[in-house]
Amino acid sequence: MGAEVNGVPGEADGWLPAWPQMSEWKRWIGVEQTTHSTFTDLAPIADDLAIPTQEMDGERALDLTRACTLAFIDQALDCEDAPILDGPSTPWPEIAFENP
Repeated sequence: MGAEVNGVPGEADGWLPAWPQMSEWKRWIGVEQTTHSTFTDLAPIADDLAIPTQEMDGERALDLTRACTLAFIDQALDCEDAPILDGPSTPWPEIAFENP
């Protein structure tokens, strides 16, 4: 998962050349209204302290991070279907699937 800014793979960051060499399951998920630290516990804490760190509400960021992480674990370890990882979904319009 990557932030909207600098979250799309490119030549300069080394991800674009490495991407085709990763042979197992992978997704590049960009998330609108986010920054680098959105996917940590800083997002809801910063909201509580009235410190603006991103456009997305901190609780929404936390919920989205949990949903994607749980979906990945369900798919990878439990072999369960994880629709959130298959493409854009209605409950999470902030997610954009990139195809480097």
